[in-house]
Amino acid sequence: MRIKRILLQMILAVLIMTALGTAFNGSAQDTAPTETPAGPVAVTGFEPTQVLNSDSRSITVFGVNFASTSVVRLVGVGVLSTSFLNSTTLTASLPSNLTPGVYQIQVVDPVRGTSTAATGLQVYGPTATPFPLATFTIPTPQPGQPSLIVRGFRAQPEIIAPGGTVTLIFEIVNVGTRPAEGISISLGEGSFTPAIGESTVTIPTINPGGTFEVSLTVVASATAEPGPASVPLVMAYRDFEGENYTSNATLSVTILDVEVASQVTVTGYSITPDPVTPGTAALVHVEVTNTGTVTVNSALIRVAGENSLLLPGERGDTLPLGDIAPGQTVTAELPMIVSSAAEPGPKAQPIVVSFFRDNERQESTGSITINVAAPTTALMLLQDYSTGDEVLEPGDRFTLSLTLHNVGDATAENALLTFGTVSTSTGGSGSGSGSGSGSGSGTGGSTTTTDGIPGNAFAPLGSGNTIFIGNIQPDGVFTVDQPFIVNGTVTSGIYNLPITLRYRNPDGSQSQENLQASIVVIARPRIQSTLINPLPDTVFVGEGVPLTLEIRNNGTAIVDLNRIVISAVNADIPDGAEQELSPVRADDDAAVDVVIFPSDAGEVSVTFTIYYMDDLNNERSYDLTFTSEALIPEPPPEFTPMPGLPEEGVVEEPEEDLLARLLLSFLGLGG
Repeated sequence: MRIKRILLQMILAVLIMTALGTAFNGSAQDTAPTETPAGPVAVTGFEPTQVLNSDSRSITVFGVNFASTSVVRLVGVGVLSTSFLNSTTLTASLPSNLTPGVYQIQVVDPVRGTSTAATGLQVYGPTATPFPLATFTIPTPQPGQPSLIVRGFRAQPEIIAPGGTVTLIFEIVNVGTRPAEGISISLGEGSFTPAIGESTVTIPTINPGGTFEVSLTVVASATAEPGPASVPLVMAYRDFEGENYTSNATLSVTILDVEVASQVTVTGYSITPDPVTPGTAALVHVEVTNTGTVTVNSALIRVAGENSLLLPGERGDTLPLGDIAPGQTVTAELPMIVSSAAEPGPKAQPIVVSFFRDNERQESTGSITINVAAPTTALMLLQDYSTGDEVLEPGDRFTLSLTLHNVGDATAENALLTFGTVSTSTGGSGSGSGSGSGSGSGTGGSTTTTDGIPGNAFAPLGSGNTIFIGNIQPDGVFTVDQPFIVNGTVTSGIYNLPITLRYRNPDGSQSQENLQASIVVIARPRIQSTLINPLPDTVFVGEGVPLTLEIRNNGTAIVDLNRIVISAVNADIPDGAEQELSPVRADDDAAVDVVIFPSDAGEVSVTFTIYYMDDLNNERSYDLTFTSEALIPEPPPEFTPMPGLPEEGVVEEPEEDLLARLLLSFLGLGG
């Protein structure tokens, strides 16, 4: 029976402590404990004071000046997992299977120091004799109530204009006898309204004698009277029994005496693109700010004025801005067209902002600066050209290959290329630049005539003398191949082939580039070269063959002959292989004599290379080649005497006379 009674007492004590702990924990969880007490920590007690080491439970430590940084330490074991309830209460979880014995309880805080409980925690083993439970006494409720007041007020800034914002910083003190829980601070009725996000401020529980600093931002009414203005505060809170309380406080701030005025100004702008190009579109961004003290109504912005650089775009030149409150900035975007007559450089553009105040129309005039770019133009150059041959002759056919290069900073639009000179007469003034004989551009109506190639030295083949090229981008190249024929009647000289290029600039003006290609034409002298004694079809090896070349001038001008070089294949020229020549007058001739000796059987060729000075004083030459067949001459036939006749010059002697002469010769007596 005694054991049953002890167990019942223990169960009753646990239930009572659990109920009280729930009540205290519930009230503590109403607000986040963020109060920062002053002074060192001090432990006044803890519960329970006796535990079994087989139980997993927590202990509650009581004291003063606890903070969220305070922890409970079991001496000899270590720091326990601690929960901060308020400045007078901490809870900590005990580890299981503690060695039976007495352990000291400490509260450790890195700022406020360390405090040790006067008594120790008794830990019993699971087989120990049950220990008597301490009698639990319900604490006597703390008399009185919480009471909050405001202390230590300051304002930042101390002086504001009507409609201005001020931050109020003040200290709340609990001068009552109970903790103030669930504290909320709101703004009372008056000339001030809460700033955005500042409707109500909640703060944690404040114990008796405790303080907490609060910051509250409010906005003054735009119609607030100048001078000191009251800022009413309402503080609502409760005690641990759930009783609700309210306290009122009044702060103050000084309102400036500001004259009511409306002022709308242009505070910023940008233009896209920058710089702008005459005749193109531009987007204008303008920032308009109400720097006055009252709201302006039905504001309009207009980009216009005398000698305006910007012309109305797709949305016109006026844009509504609506109502603009004091200090508010609105942005307007207006698509405009840059005047084609805009001159390069920074130019001022007027801007007018109009609005209503007290049903009266008012205007604010300003200007923005527009950077106008220099007009871009195309510039066509003849980069290179080729005729295939360095020197042409009358009657030659050739292909002229041209490479055109746009070295300007704009596209040459709808380009036309004409081989020949083009004369243009316009109704206005024109100007231009180019290579060759010049170029021009103009505005207004124009009449174009093509004069063609001077002297008709060259004629295009297969097409007319005008070719459509199209658009040539900046730094773009274009190649043209055009067949030509040289006039057969032209004389020697360097001829300029005119090349006219016409195109349109981005601003709509027309440009013309007069280019030219230089072509060298050499007309051969009219010389007739003839062998007076033609080379026979067959000649004999070793026998000399005399040749005479007649050079006759059939032209009307002197032919400046220099020299002649004679060369032969399979023949020798002992003398006269190179001879000097003299100029030959019109209808006159010159003769050259030479003898060749064929050296072996086979084909024999003789080449006459005639050198002369052309009309450009350059030495030129032409060749004449003649061929023949060389044969070896046959030997003369042998003489055969007639039968019966002695051979010529042979006299037969008698045999005896021959022996006699031989004997006399041996004896030295005769021949």
